[in-house]
Amino acid sequence: MPQRSGVMTTGQQSTEGRAVRAVGPIIHELEIDKAPLTVIMTKASGRLVPSGNTKVEWIEDTLPAQFDVLGANLTAGATTMVVTNYDYFCAGMLVQINRKEIVRVTATPTTTTVAIARAVGEESAAAATQNDQLFIIGDSSEEGTDTSPILMPTKTNPYNYMEITKTDIGWTGTAKASEVYGKSDPDVDRVKAIVKHARELEKKYIVGQRYYTASGAISSKAHRTMRGVMTWISTNYQAMGGEMTQEEFENHLRKVFRYGSNKKLLVASGKVISVINSFAQSKVTPAEFNSTYGLKLSKYITPFGDLDIAYSPLLENASLDDFNGLAGTGIILDIANLEVHHLPNRYMVHMMDTQDPGVDGEQEEILSECTIKVAQEKMHSYFDGVTE
Repeated sequence: MPQRSGVMTTGQQSTEGRAVRAVGPIIHELEIDKAPLTVIMTKASGRLVPSGNTKVEWIEDTLPAQFDVLGANLTAGATTMVVTNYDYFCAGMLVQINRKEIVRVTATPTTTTVAIARAVGEESAAAATQNDQLFIIGDSSEEGTDTSPILMPTKTNPYNYMEITKTDIGWTGTAKASEVYGKSDPDVDRVKAIVKHARELEKKYIVGQRYYTASGAISSKAHRTMRGVMTWISTNYQAMGGEMTQEEFENHLRKVFRYGSNKKLLVASGKVISVINSFAQSKVTPAEFNSTYGLKLSKYITPFGDLDIAYSPLLENASLDDFNGLAGTGIILDIANLEVHHLPNRYMVHMMDTQDPGVDGEQEEILSECTIKVAQEKMHSYFDGVTE
């Protein structure tokens, strides 16, 4: 056995393995709760819906179209005009061309060439250019005529698949019985599993793509994935291309607030929020706890409606100076027209003792089988490419 000469030092205590380590009881986690959309959809009243089928369907309808554009140049003497969507038109309709002349459709079209009577009003017949706006006013009937043609939009039947998400944790019997610094492994791992599970759901809600196969690549059993909000949104997408000015931002808001409720939610990266905060300060309120959503949210006041703002670290890259991918992205959602559907008793369920019989240890699982319903995609929007 080695001999020590001289006084005892702390270094010698460590060498001998006798020094008590100053290990605090708390394990400090990075990014404990960073899934704002998942939190909101779970806490907001009526947004979490039990459903009895893994395929969630809904019906969407809209009023008849009000706008179209000329598909070709129109001369002052022409008795037909070329439109882009001929099924928007029927006999008897009044249509204003480029905010001037009003024409009347004389026969329900079957192609993009529409027969018209010119100058039905106070503006004379005039030439118009391809892509000029057509404002569809609606029916105008003559005295003593029969019923007007029926023209109503066809309802659509969107759908999404429920996706199974699992987060498993486990410990050997020996590990669970051993004393450790900090909280016990099961206590720590359970919290971490819930956070990890929520983050994975959040990523699927945002970027997921719809998919189904009756024979999956791993188990040869059915496999479904959900379509996320960014995949649903097609109408109100905008590439900002670097700098986002206040004018560009408010113009984008004008488009998305046209439909749906006058209160929407922006889930955004840090860069987007920083840019918005640099706008007129009178429009941005400091972040306050929102009891409806269960998060601290700031608010942007617009003439079109109120925009709650939630920061999402999931829309960041490892380097905060890297704006590729999802960094520089903002997603505007009409929460009143957004729902998370799940099979009964299969949403963030904590399942105990999932290990095989006879295993000397314990295993647990957080499980969700759910999907996101994005009704009327025109009520939502997203933009990306914001770097300054």
